[in-house]
Amino acid sequence: MSTSERHRDTIRKLFLLGASGLWVLLLLGAWHGAYAELPELPPQFVEHTFEDAVGSHRYVVFKPQLTTNQPLPVILFLHGAGEKGTDGRRQLFAGMGTALEQYPDFPAYVVFPQCEDLNGRHLLGWRADRADARRAISILDEAISKYNIDKDRQILCGWSMGGYGAWSLAAAFPGRWHSVMAMAGGGNPQTLAPLAKAQTPVWAIHGDADVLVPVEESKRMMSALTELNGKGHLTILKGIGHDSWRLPLGDRAALTWLLSPNGPPTELVGEPLPPQSSAKIIGEFRPDVVLSQALALRLGNGALAELAQEIPGAVPPESLRGDMPDIRRTFEFQQETYFLNLEKLKYETKLHRCELGGISGGRFQIRFWLKPLTVSLGGASLRTEKAAIADAEEFQIVIGHRRPFPVTLEVRPTVVDSRVRFQVLRQELHIPDDNWFVEPPKTIHSHTDELPEAYIQTGLVGGLYQRRLELETEILSVIPTLLNGVEEHLHSLSQMGPQTTIWPLPVLAPETRVLPGRIRTDSSGVSVELSLAAQFPGEVAARSQPVRESLGQHYEGIAGTDELSIALDWNIIASLSRQFVRSGTARINVLDLPEPAFHELASQQFVDVLFPGSKASDMNVVLQLSSPMELHPAGPTSLTGARELSLTATNVEICYFQTGPSGEDEELERFSFSLSQPLTWKWETGANGLTGTMSWASDFHIGCSLNNPRVQQVAEQFSEGWGHWTAAQPDTPVNIHPLQIGRKQVQADTLDLSDERLKLEFQTADAPAKQEP
Repeated sequence: MSTSERHRDTIRKLFLLGASGLWVLLLLGAWHGAYAELPELPPQFVEHTFEDAVGSHRYVVFKPQLTTNQPLPVILFLHGAGEKGTDGRRQLFAGMGTALEQYPDFPAYVVFPQCEDLNGRHLLGWRADRADARRAISILDEAISKYNIDKDRQILCGWSMGGYGAWSLAAAFPGRWHSVMAMAGGGNPQTLAPLAKAQTPVWAIHGDADVLVPVEESKRMMSALTELNGKGHLTILKGIGHDSWRLPLGDRAALTWLLSPNGPPTELVGEPLPPQSSAKIIGEFRPDVVLSQALALRLGNGALAELAQEIPGAVPPESLRGDMPDIRRTFEFQQETYFLNLEKLKYETKLHRCELGGISGGRFQIRFWLKPLTVSLGGASLRTEKAAIADAEEFQIVIGHRRPFPVTLEVRPTVVDSRVRFQVLRQELHIPDDNWFVEPPKTIHSHTDELPEAYIQTGLVGGLYQRRLELETEILSVIPTLLNGVEEHLHSLSQMGPQTTIWPLPVLAPETRVLPGRIRTDSSGVSVELSLAAQFPGEVAARSQPVRESLGQHYEGIAGTDELSIALDWNIIASLSRQFVRSGTARINVLDLPEPAFHELASQQFVDVLFPGSKASDMNVVLQLSSPMELHPAGPTSLTGARELSLTATNVEICYFQTGPSGEDEELERFSFSLSQPLTWKWETGANGLTGTMSWASDFHIGCSLNNPRVQQVAEQFSEGWGHWTAAQPDTPVNIHPLQIGRKQVQADTLDLSDERLKLEFQTADAPAKQEP
């Protein structure tokens, strides 16, 4: 993991403090709307349209590269709630689509239908009796008719909502499936008898830290299947949350088991997959909101020295070689004008090391140590106005053959279109006499008897030695290319994938990135103001221009230090949640919540009290966030390293909708109340850096603005569900482990929780020693 990735990982872990609570309950209600533009899919992903009595429905088929006349297996992949839609593409964003980008040689077809029921209950989206599930089976049948597929090796795989669908469709069509993988799923254990009788191999996978779909759901299903003498295996992933698909679908052995389920599944090993597919599938990141001055990063000269060690291995090779312009010189000798042309120049070098450092006055120093730098000349010619004198071919100049030599740049760092750019103010290169040589031409042709070839070689080589200053100028002309390589490396570090763990449910969450803003330098290092950009689920994602909001200025509080510091504005949570509320997707059906006490709000007994004569089966009861959530410190920091935090929302609503004659939901009533949840963050500094826990307090408060018995009743029931749910949540680890910067580790040794911001300071074990060439 690179330094920049570790910095971002630290930021993400810190945000988990404000990403708890009601977000866990609400984000299941978020679905991803279409991007403004979607790229053309890679050739192996083929888009199709299925026609039925309702209309046209898009789906995608992955075609294996394997060339064979033998029929191949097929996998039906059922996506999660976050990929609902009608674009026919979003079902590739997470899960099997991401895996197939990594494994294009996968020897099976994969069929990707899409659930189009945007407003229905998520956990039932792929249930066997629902229209989308029935359509998925018909789409699979159509794919089998179009491709060379082995009908006896049909495989069912799903995650989250798709994990529920995998259990449901496996039980509804028990003899159809060669194998089944249900990740973060659940369902009705009473439906499993036919599946057990068919002896279909089922592999259930669940993270024990899943706060959206509790691991007990998979345990309950597997326990029932086992009691019925079914053929199943449960894998519980320790410390893994809801995105549990990233481990099994990233493990070739697990995918091989799906194709040939002989014996129990293997133990999952290896690195997890990225949280989403690449921009080749999902398109370019287009934020809906940009929060400027949300964060600040301080890279002191000590940290910069370590960071610079990464650059030689990260700068792309094409930045270290290229063409140089021809050199044309004119000179007078014995009243005759001569023309010297050096043509077909190419250069190639190796970046031995790099040094970075701040300079006062907004300046920044970059020093490249090169060894060697070779300038190859394809040819040279000497002519007068009247005749050709001589030609030479293939010779070269080698600089730095003995030791690395420095090229020093003084630049002004700026940010243009969210990219760091360097404006060159001054550059310096000096070639030492003993550290370069000119290799004579391989061939020389003299066109006059007055100049033997040996004279021409001596004059040409000696002339180049005498023109060292001109040569230095020409070499400096190629340095901007190398500088562009450093700029692109810094940009690639900020684009290494979506950062969604600012919320606890990565797939269902907004996609976020940290973007550089204004940059300040001083003699001790660089301070960077960072913006947080987010793309929200829902139709809002099609906006052409993002909403922009400015938070506080924080780099004054971290300037001047020689190490690494990070500062975050507490208002980030409120600002992002404000835009989430405006998107209209901060809502969820109470029956999709993991705590059973919430389900009582939609029970027939509860509905009879609120709406006498109404049927609960005709109701949709929705929990909706209608105001921003705020997270701020509450009270002073204790001497033992603890701080009380307060998570609040002024307007949380329980909305009752009734299905009308046209099939559309009609609002009956909404009940509003406020929420205040105290949290405690405790931390200490030890050998493993800053470690700590965030725990829920039991003295939360649900408030009502109206003194109405019906409102009070709804608030009391919600309070009961909230209390049970928070009481069941374990303490959340918030550990700031040492970061690897270059070849050294830096450890967080100071945590400052002020009322305005959270600030972390890191300290290296010792100052980096200055390297000599």
